[in-house]
Amino acid sequence: MPVGRRVAYWRSRRNLSQQQFADMVGRSKSWVDKVERGVRRLDRVSVLHEIAAALRLDVASFVDPVEADRGDRAAPVGPSVVELRSALARYDTGVRSAADPRPIPPPARLRQAVDHGWLSLQHAAYDRLVRMLPGLLVDAQRARADRRDEATAGLLGE
Repeated sequence: MPVGRRVAYWRSRRNLSQQQFADMVGRSKSWVDKVERGVRRLDRVSVLHEIAAALRLDVASFVDPVEADRGDRAAPVGPSVVELRSALARYDTGVRSAADPRPIPPPARLRQAVDHGWLSLQHAAYDRLVRMLPGLLVDAQRARADRRDEATAGLLGE
């Protein structure tokens, strides 16, 4: 069942009219109607959380009941996720070695890459974000180790 149909199902189970539900999530009745009919997609995580909270549901069971039933038996991850995990677990990024001949990016280029990452997140381009994050994390960590200034630390934090 599409997500919009599940919204309609759970809304009716909670004895809420479209207008009441729209008021709860801070949207218009027209928006709720379009979501339930499948005209408008729910592709932002923040909106899914608002809807799930209004319907008193867990987001996982709301979005994909089959996935929620799987519990810890999650689907295998792709190579981009493996690379991201590896980048997050690295401890040697502060050490510049001959094995990594790439130059440390200048702050302006690093800022551009971080901004691009934020835009990818905001536009729900998660596949692009997961592909770019490993390299971005390593570059930001190397830049932080090289420069030790607040601006670079802020970029690493972002």
